[in-house]
Amino acid sequence: MLASCLFAEKRAMISLSNNYILFNDKDYQNTYGYGSYFPELRFSYFLDDNLLIWSGLGLVSNDGNTPVLQLKSSSHQYFISLGGGYVISLYEYVDFISRLGLIWVYYDENVLNLSESGDSLGIRLDVSLQLAITDMLFIEISCGYLTASDKINNKEIDIGGFKTGIDFGIKL
Repeated sequence: MLASCLFAEKRAMISLSNNYILFNDKDYQNTYGYGSYFPELRFSYFLDDNLLIWSGLGLVSNDGNTPVLQLKSSSHQYFISLGGGYVISLYEYVDFISRLGLIWVYYDENVLNLSESGDSLGIRLDVSLQLAITDMLFIEISCGYLTASDKINNKEIDIGGFKTGIDFGIKL
């Protein structure tokens, strides 16, 4: 009964997004390029008309060559995000959404069958415009910034960067 009441009010959203991230770390850029597309699955739940909690799961995967020796390398970064947000209704079918949260990043990089991996906690901020297609379907256009850092062999690495994205989702 409770579940049917919650879903009747369309208090939850699930979306799949295609994002493009511009990497912060210069060494990472030299090996894998300035940016990359990455998918993300996001779930949001409205606490009231304006406040929401959200979580997200994303993956950045790249192949490249080291700058000097041109050795083949691969990198994977897994993002798990959790936070809160605020929604402002601009028009009947347009909402402005701001989200702030924590991001946990697990990364691994392989060069010459040698692997470095680790994890780090950081901060994420997104702002977006959500456009309703129907009562249940929507498109969301977003931009944001995510950042975390870690040390590998006493060298600071900067994980994350500026991102833009487009989501396709459903309200439940």
